[in-house]
Amino acid sequence: MDQKPETWTLGRFALLLATLMTVSFPDPILFAKSFVFRDFGVFGYPLAVYHRQSIWGGELPLWNPYSCCGLPFLAQWNTMVFYPFSAIYLIFPLPWSVTFFCLIHLWWGGVGACHFIKQLTGSGLAGWCTGVAFVFNGLAMNCLMWPNNIAALAWVPWLIFAARQATSIGGRWVVAASGISAVQLLTGAPEIIVFNWVFVAGFVLAARTIPLRRIILRIGIVVVLATLLASIQLMPFLDFLMHSQRNPSFGDSTWSMPSWGLLNLVVPLFHNFKSTSGVFFQVYQGWTSSYYPGVIVLLLAITILGRRTAWLWSVAIFGLIMALGEKAFLYGAIQKILPFLGFMRFPIKFVILPVIALPFLAGFAIATWQSAEEKEKKKFNERLLIAAGVLVIIAVILGLHSNFRPYSFTTPREIHIKSAISRIIFIATFVLLIRRFAGETSAWISRLIAMGMVLLVWADGWTHTPDQNPCVEPSFMIADFRSQQFSKSPTLGVDRAFNRLTNNNIYAMITGDLLQDCTFRRMALMHNCNLLDRIPTLDGFYSLYLPDQRKVWDYIHRAPTNRHVNPMLDFLGVGQITSHVIGWEKRAGAMPIATVGQRAAFIPDRDILPFLFSTNFHPKEVAVFSDADKSRIKVHTNSFGRILHSTIKAQKLVFDVESAGPTLLVCSQTFYHAWKAEINGEPTRIFKANGAFQAVEVPAGRNQVVFIYRDRMFWAGCFLSSAGLAALAVLWLNRNRF
Repeated sequence: MDQKPETWTLGRFALLLATLMTVSFPDPILFAKSFVFRDFGVFGYPLAVYHRQSIWGGELPLWNPYSCCGLPFLAQWNTMVFYPFSAIYLIFPLPWSVTFFCLIHLWWGGVGACHFIKQLTGSGLAGWCTGVAFVFNGLAMNCLMWPNNIAALAWVPWLIFAARQATSIGGRWVVAASGISAVQLLTGAPEIIVFNWVFVAGFVLAARTIPLRRIILRIGIVVVLATLLASIQLMPFLDFLMHSQRNPSFGDSTWSMPSWGLLNLVVPLFHNFKSTSGVFFQVYQGWTSSYYPGVIVLLLAITILGRRTAWLWSVAIFGLIMALGEKAFLYGAIQKILPFLGFMRFPIKFVILPVIALPFLAGFAIATWQSAEEKEKKKFNERLLIAAGVLVIIAVILGLHSNFRPYSFTTPREIHIKSAISRIIFIATFVLLIRRFAGETSAWISRLIAMGMVLLVWADGWTHTPDQNPCVEPSFMIADFRSQQFSKSPTLGVDRAFNRLTNNNIYAMITGDLLQDCTFRRMALMHNCNLLDRIPTLDGFYSLYLPDQRKVWDYIHRAPTNRHVNPMLDFLGVGQITSHVIGWEKRAGAMPIATVGQRAAFIPDRDILPFLFSTNFHPKEVAVFSDADKSRIKVHTNSFGRILHSTIKAQKLVFDVESAGPTLLVCSQTFYHAWKAEINGEPTRIFKANGAFQAVEVPAGRNQVVFIYRDRMFWAGCFLSSAGLAALAVLWLNRNRF
């Protein structure tokens, strides 16, 4: 029975979704607790903190001197320095604002999905179900630990809607689509952004009502304008990418969907194991704790399988096959054809495609069922019963398999069995509701039943697995741990901290007590936790690294207790080192960030690292260069000198140097081409020294040496983004021509 149009308004849905999210995430929304689990606590949140501290300190965070002996920050892209809505956590108190940032974007994505399907199908109920399914699925809730990923996901339905309007109507919608696309680009989630455009192309071409030439023109304008607008972030990123460790052969099949992973679309916990944190994972796949779309959503999507939705189903199936990685021939074959696929890690990321497609298909199913004639509705109900029967049989088989042949003896079989039984109950309840809804003549009872269907979609998604995002008290996130870790905290430009333990060692020591484990990670300076207390370290957790620095890091960790490592640790300024698990002790011999007086030694590139980690390397006496620089460097002998005064800032280092003759100034900051040097105001060349670091030649006498970070690609991006804004304004003024 059709419902009154005013019943299923977007405003009411937005209020309902906010209520459901408050029920589902009461502590984070009501300021009581903060997200902390996995990458939120050791990656996303520390990046937001550093971003905020830099802005309030009066500088753009172009460079991060606290991690990996220095590396680009803005150019990481997923740091969201220019994403407009980063203002949420730049302005409002931490840590709540970062948690709220993630939740408000999840809500916004659900509202967008509802609006898109409602406008596309004319069915408010379809829109409501789609919006709830878009939010309450395993992948979307897992993405709450990545601020940039959840932000990009939130704009998916809005970009599809705006691009569809832009191609069919033009005018102001071209401007809107350009702006939305640019905003999504600034979130820095490349896989989600690329996959989003797959759906844009599909929805635009599936509903083509104007000449293809005009569609291409309008979409071309959107793409060009969005790229220009986002150039302020894209240009530094692309430059860094070309100089980073990633290349077409970087990606592999690590963390792909297991061969039985498709069954988790029906029974979410089948073959999953319970981690010490209490969150369930698939074996050998840890990128997402779940990609369960909801068995009700899957059921509805199956009923709409046909010619009109074939392209959407093709995208979903393609994503599932690609997610299997090398277990399915398709991934390897496509990687040979498209080498740039190697820049992306983890084939499991292709599940983004079906997780986006299935809620849309479910929405189409409900809209089709509502608008169908009696005869067609009967056929729909038959397909629904057949699909429900198949899914129930699959769930029963998986439940029995879990009972008689449990996959993991560390996780009680009852958990897997309950996962199967609960999905059967959801399927049966939904089928009963939809059949009862079809035969109801009372309007208010019909609305009540329909609301029950919406809530059932929510309950299915929310209950499919225990809490995916454990929380802690907010005070823990903002606590100062320096006094607990060190008697004297490492200081930028003076010394650094180095944890001998690898990340795998740290993960192996997790106990299951969330607060204790999080404290342990902070005390161990795991990943990016050093940014929370502004402690310089040799390592960090980022998408992109400078390859020469990583080679040095790999050598250090290859033999962290070997005495041959000590000279290199001296040069890198390691003044604090772990004595046991998270106990830190003072280390003698740490050199400051810059020293003078070394002589130059020239070695073939292949021999530099072995020499640096041998007994022959004495960093106070010698600086090692590639033999290709022998003709360029004139200072080959030691010369007495000293640094009288130094000023160390994130993006500017100033040294007052006095020397008896020409000398070298060697700086243990990672070499990157955006750094420039001046001596007494005159430009001078920076050479790569000791494998991955910086050195300049300094003349005799008293001189001021300045290292300053000047990212030309950033300024080029500023110019292009300004041009994009001007073009957007011109397009708006002439919007009736498009």
